[in-house]
Amino acid sequence: MAMERVLKVGIAVKDLNEAYRLFTEALGLTPGGIGPFEPAGMRGALCHLDDFSIELMEPLRPGSPIAKFIERHGEGLQHISLKVPNLEEAISQLKKKGIEFIQETPLEGEYRSKRARSVFVNPRSFHGVPVQLVELS
Repeated sequence: MAMERVLKVGIAVKDLNEAYRLFTEALGLTPGGIGPFEPAGMRGALCHLDDFSIELMEPLRPGSPIAKFIERHGEGLQHISLKVPNLEEAISQLKKKGIEFIQETPLEGEYRSKRARSVFVNPRSFHGVPVQLVELS
């Protein structure tokens, strides 16, 4: 199994509107949509650079994964998303190598007008780096 490419990086922020303005105006990234993602208790926005994206994430409520991340680490890089051709195959192969996952059931969503299915690897498996595996269709 091979990863196809880095799809995006996620950045935890306290003020989504300010971060979105900064990344689009100061860096000139192409604005994407802003909206809530209730399953994760967050509001997010995408900023694009060709086929690469930066996902800005603001917690919607205390205790959400992004709120907990900001409490522990402050604002900053929260995860790296890697595109995989087949999510189930990637999970199976990584489990055989001793990699642990945060959840067993893939999250369902949308990424740049495509259906997205994803899982998060336990950060302990990759030296503290949260890795998200994403299959697009």
